[in-house]
Amino acid sequence: MSWVEDPTRKIGPGMDSDVVEGDAELPLKRAEALQTPPISDEAAANRIAILESPSYKLAEVDIDFLGRKENRTMRMQIELLKTETLLREQKEDAKDDV
Repeated sequence: MSWVEDPTRKIGPGMDSDVVEGDAELPLKRAEALQTPPISDEAAANRIAILESPSYKLAEVDIDFLGRKENRTMRMQIELLKTETLLREQKEDAKDDV
């Protein structure tokens, strides 16, 4: 595995000063210049744990969160909004057909 494919690296800001326009290998040099030094195994494991944590999920895709009792009102509002939106779209489509 090359250092460019190293999963512990992340894209970061900055360019090396030797990356100049007109260079035939510019895209590769630019990609290499944007790489930051590798992070430690502990930091990589911490990052993975954070990304896999349920608290990191977006609320809209977190079924467990949406299903909580205190979110029932919100779910009902979304159901009503969905119905209203679809009816409004149907009405607009019917106007277009006339």
